[in-house]
Amino acid sequence: MIAVVTGASGFIGRHLVRALVEQNAEVRVLRRPQSAPSRPSFESKTVREWTIDLLNAQDVAASEIWHGATHVFHLAGATRAVRQRDLVRANVIPTAHIADALARRSTPPRLLVLSSQAAAGPTPDGIAARTDAMPPSPIEGYGRSKLAGEEAAWRWRASMPITVLRPSAVYGPGDDAFLAAFRQVERRTAWFATSAEQPMSMVYVSDLVECMLQAAAHPDGAGQRWLVAHEAPATWQSLYSLLASLAERTPRYRTAPQLLMRLAAAIGDAQGFLTGHPPLLSSRKLALARAHSWVCSADGVTRTIGWRANTSLATGLDSTRRAYLAAGWIGGATVRSSEN
Repeated sequence: MIAVVTGASGFIGRHLVRALVEQNAEVRVLRRPQSAPSRPSFESKTVREWTIDLLNAQDVAASEIWHGATHVFHLAGATRAVRQRDLVRANVIPTAHIADALARRSTPPRLLVLSSQAAAGPTPDGIAARTDAMPPSPIEGYGRSKLAGEEAAWRWRASMPITVLRPSAVYGPGDDAFLAAFRQVERRTAWFATSAEQPMSMVYVSDLVECMLQAAAHPDGAGQRWLVAHEAPATWQSLYSLLASLAERTPRYRTAPQLLMRLAAAIGDAQGFLTGHPPLLSSRKLALARAHSWVCSADGVTRTIGWRANTSLATGLDSTRRAYLAAGWIGGATVRSSEN
């Protein structure tokens, strides 16, 4: 396999590159001019790097990175931005340029686009889990930009093999999205930003990477858009309880008043507009938190290629916490091992 990876400096991208190297694949890392520098994990004779401006269609089409490539894993994008146009520049335009460039090649490689459950939207009211067959209904700017990025690639599905994966909340070593939750349970009082009983699907990063590799290699993976998640959903209460048990803590649990959250989101919006830096809490993030449910079903990908998430939440959180402790991101009691 000769694999091109965009977004390799990100959380999921680093895990994917490592897995590809372990499979003895030739890996070509595509970096944007503003991308973070290489991590030590990329120091391998089978990994080479190119710097390409993904906003320049001519540069993308003319790059030698595509020559001989058998697979392209497109992970690059942004989850936060101050303005919607910034999300379009990060999540739509690069995807369109890459898909256009690949589809026009004499022998297009297999393209896997990593999207998000946010592009599909939350679970409809009265439904246990969102499925692949349900029409997408994103509820905020990030989800809409990811869906638009999907569509930019999807229009070329008759010209080349394309697979789109929509993972649920992804966690694991190196992730900082759930870091606040790990830190919350270290305190005397752990605060929920939304309902403690809000159900959601999650997937451990190694399971997601395995799904990506299987979907990109399986002949029946082409022309598919799949949700990716562990079959057992969680709630914020169950997540915090597991984290507290691992940290050997017994915090009091409280839910932040919604009026306070709306005020904080408004302040975050204003700060983002003034500084140009995406805030941690914004009206877009609050919209995601206020959804009734984020449970989805991965039956489509399981039924077609046999993939299934095998890492339980307890095991995944244990591994993630150990990595946080080793990196010095959190401190606390020695973590007890957990089992599947």
